[in-house]
Amino acid sequence: MIKLKEFNPFKENLRGQYLIEASAGTGKTFTIIILYLRMLLGLHQKNFNNLPLTVEQILVVTFTDIAKENLCKRIKNSIHILRKGCLEKTSKYEIINKFIKQIKDYKTANNLLLKAELNIHNASIYTIHSFCQKILNFKNYEIYDFFAHKKIISDESILQQEASINFWRKYFYKLPKKIAKIVFSYWKTPFDLLYTVTPFLLRKPFPKIKYFIENKDFYIQFYKNLKYIKVLKKHWIKYKNNIFNIIINSNINKHIYNKKLINKWINIIDLWSVTENKDNFYPKEISKFSQEFLNKKTINNNKFPKYILFKKIDIFLKKFNNLKFFIIIKAIKYINKYVKKKKNVNNQISFDDLLNILNKGLNSLSGIKIAQDIKKLFPVILVDEFQDTDIQQYNILKKIYINTLDNIIIFIGDPKQAIYSFRGADIFTYLKASCEIKKCYTLTNNWRSSKTMINGINKIFSYRSYPFLFKNIVFYPTKYTTKKLNYNFIINKKIKPGITFWFINKIIDINSYKQQMAYTCAYEICQLIILGEKKKAFFQKNYKNQDITMSDITVLVRNHFEASILQKEFIKFKLPSIYLSDSNNIFETQEAKELVLLLKTILQPNKQQKIINLLSSTLFNVNLSFFTNRKKKIYLDKIIDKFINYKFIWKKHGILAMLETIFIKDILFYKENIINDFIEKKIKNILYLGELIQISCINIINCYQTIEWLLQQIIHTDKNLLNKQIKLHYDFNKIKIMTIHKAKGLQFPIVWLPFISSNIIEFINKDAIVYHDRKNFELILDFKKDKESKKFFLEESLAENLRLLYVSLTRSIFHCSIGIAN
Repeated sequence: MIKLKEFNPFKENLRGQYLIEASAGTGKTFTIIILYLRMLLGLHQKNFNNLPLTVEQILVVTFTDIAKENLCKRIKNSIHILRKGCLEKTSKYEIINKFIKQIKDYKTANNLLLKAELNIHNASIYTIHSFCQKILNFKNYEIYDFFAHKKIISDESILQQEASINFWRKYFYKLPKKIAKIVFSYWKTPFDLLYTVTPFLLRKPFPKIKYFIENKDFYIQFYKNLKYIKVLKKHWIKYKNNIFNIIINSNINKHIYNKKLINKWINIIDLWSVTENKDNFYPKEISKFSQEFLNKKTINNNKFPKYILFKKIDIFLKKFNNLKFFIIIKAIKYINKYVKKKKNVNNQISFDDLLNILNKGLNSLSGIKIAQDIKKLFPVILVDEFQDTDIQQYNILKKIYINTLDNIIIFIGDPKQAIYSFRGADIFTYLKASCEIKKCYTLTNNWRSSKTMINGINKIFSYRSYPFLFKNIVFYPTKYTTKKLNYNFIINKKIKPGITFWFINKIIDINSYKQQMAYTCAYEICQLIILGEKKKAFFQKNYKNQDITMSDITVLVRNHFEASILQKEFIKFKLPSIYLSDSNNIFETQEAKELVLLLKTILQPNKQQKIINLLSSTLFNVNLSFFTNRKKKIYLDKIIDKFINYKFIWKKHGILAMLETIFIKDILFYKENIINDFIEKKIKNILYLGELIQISCINIINCYQTIEWLLQQIIHTDKNLLNKQIKLHYDFNKIKIMTIHKAKGLQFPIVWLPFISSNIIEFINKDAIVYHDRKNFELILDFKKDKESKKFFLEESLAENLRLLYVSLTRSIFHCSIGIAN
């Protein structure tokens, strides 16, 4: 095991290239800020001409706009606090006092920090794409011509849809009926085809195809396959009589190849062999009699069942190429080419194109000049979340900054938290960089979690030499800080351990596991809340007790299906919860439109037809056509009286109070026994909209203006309001449910992982396997899914699941409960 040195952001003499491995909770962002402040003050190098740097000269690259905004806010705040410390020559923050001790001239330091604070809006903090865009804007390079006057598009999906429709027309409309029938068995529409190829289109650069497949027309391959099938049928009929005895008398695994199954498979293939083949179908049972497959299933590699027919089947399986693979490869090439051509015609460019153009520029004749100019403009670069980098992004940064001592490049990240492979992030890029960068460090102090939690995590991941499968990803135990030494989770006067396992001690199917764990999770949370109310369960922060609330508990899941299972169970226990990974804008929901109708009707309660229209909507689902005229009149009179009252409540107490009266207190529309999950979700959305309206329209007195405001949000939602939506989610005193991916970078007092055992390993899609070559880290695509490909793919999938486990566990401050099963 390579022992990494601990990185000291205050003392390290910065020169050249660095890779800092920052485990979860060890202060990655904090380290970036310290380094940034040192550079602003000119304290980052010793024994060199060490001039202070400006906010424009320090390049910080991160991978999302949200991360960029958060980092910018934290740097600005830190500059202000340090400047205040310089003026007062002391600070309540220990870290600022460390800076103050290093500063020799307070006046100069104050001026530098004031300049930085006033100029922070010009800080060179970019996403990787916006950094490329800035460089491409330089007019003195030929690469500018590829970029100039082009409109940047964030999404190519519309063009891809267009391309798929054109591909469908061009290649499928004139196909012979028997081939068209096969194609339609795969995809019914161009959009189905696009859905199949989209995961491959997202891979940049496109993977290398493992087995050479000629770029032939579909019908040529179709007739070739028919020929192979015809030959195999002849061989089967000729040699089939001996295969039963040859297999039974061999040392084959008889649990798999028992007499009953062998006869069943032979009968299926017999029927196929005498049937006329009009398509490319052959029974999957054929592969059971492949020599290669039979050899694998022979015990102790001794006394193999050998026969000429088995070898003939091997040859057939290697020669036969599924028509679907040809179409997928052809569609990928066509769509990529079409999109590229269309962007040129429309004068458009995508974010990935920015990377491609800069990469080509750096590798052209003027590449050295471009790199020199970038280094002069940005002598220092800090790369945040480096584990999320792909190979092209790394190659760009490497071409500019690696192998130079005059500039500083600091990569900071954590390979144990690389969980975004579905977005193109590549753990193998990090592994490649870790071999190429000589100065590799780590951060050892965990500032997030309690002593018991850190000890639990250290124990789990120190049990094996390589807990993340790959040898280059090493687990270094972290240390707890003195500030969190006496952070405890107390139940019935006892300190709870950091981690609790809830184990189902029997073999169980995945659906039963999830159902049982959802119940256990809901029941245990309910018990904890009851104990909290009795003051028998609480947090202890340095001997000060703190009550446990619903919002202290977060349940992490993989997707909304798992969230739904949990929420159904929580409803049974009357536990309020909110799913925070639903990326939908609330103003885009059906409920937003129905709320407009409701509010308009309340303001005009005497317009009977409007009330009838409202009642028939999915919001109330009241069908008055089944009412007698007399009953209908009595019912509508009641509703009108109600609506007059609602209008009064709205004007006097606000929109939220009115909506709560309608949907919670009033039983006119919903009887308790008919509220189902669908209705409950609609009510939640309406009340949530009410809360947002109340906050945003606090200065609007006119009810009609409120409706106008709501209509405006439905058409075009204000960005600040989207942020308010997120903040409101977090302010609710409810159990939070979110995906593991969404939770990365966050922390919660108590975490539940009820379904972490459900490591369902799925291929990129059912058609192919994508994995990395272990020597050169090249991405490989295998449609035939051979043994080696499956092995490497399963290894990569398991490694990512282990990283997901690590990310999940390290979100917790006090305690984590894990549901496991066999």
